[in-house]
Amino acid sequence: MQRLTFADIPAAAAILKRGGLVAFPTETVYGLGCRFDDCLAYDRLVSVKRRPADKPFTMMLADPSRIGEYALVDARQQRLIARFMPGEVTFILKRRDTIPDRVALGGPTIGIRVPAHPDLLELLRAVDVPLLVPSCNRSGEPPAPDADAIERIFHDEIDAVIDGPLGDSIPSTVVLLTGAEPKILRQGKVAAEAIMREWNREE
Repeated sequence: MQRLTFADIPAAAAILKRGGLVAFPTETVYGLGCRFDDCLAYDRLVSVKRRPADKPFTMMLADPSRIGEYALVDARQQRLIARFMPGEVTFILKRRDTIPDRVALGGPTIGIRVPAHPDLLELLRAVDVPLLVPSCNRSGEPPAPDADAIERIFHDEIDAVIDGPLGDSIPSTVVLLTGAEPKILRQGKVAAEAIMREWNREE
């Protein structure tokens, strides 16, 4: 496992582009990412995470304006995206057919997040392909708090870890946006009241 910093973004991006697994800090917890369109990288991520077969991964993008390439977004949903992304929120939307079935586990939705972390956004732009990014831990265990812990947990099962400061370690708020109104699936730092206030705001 290589140990990098955000000064090494070209090296980290190269690893991800060729199908590697890279752990990195976000404004919430450490994430573990691979490109969404690489079958072998996806299988490695499932294996390393020991992920349950019925739990899909969140897709991470650098630019909210590109969400429509991967998900179906109406005007009201777009208003929430414009208000809260980049930010500490994950929106679950109806996926487009451009999303491989394995990524969504054959389901109709995809969770999408645009982080509010300048260095991570730079990495995502350098890769120029959406990443699948769960928290960096074995499934069912707490997220790893730092690069040292990630090295102890994963050893050489992943290709690199970016050592850097985390945010407040509060996970993103997860919001289902496929029904008549938003449904909060996990409360994080972004309050449900703020989501609903924006949803119900008169134009």
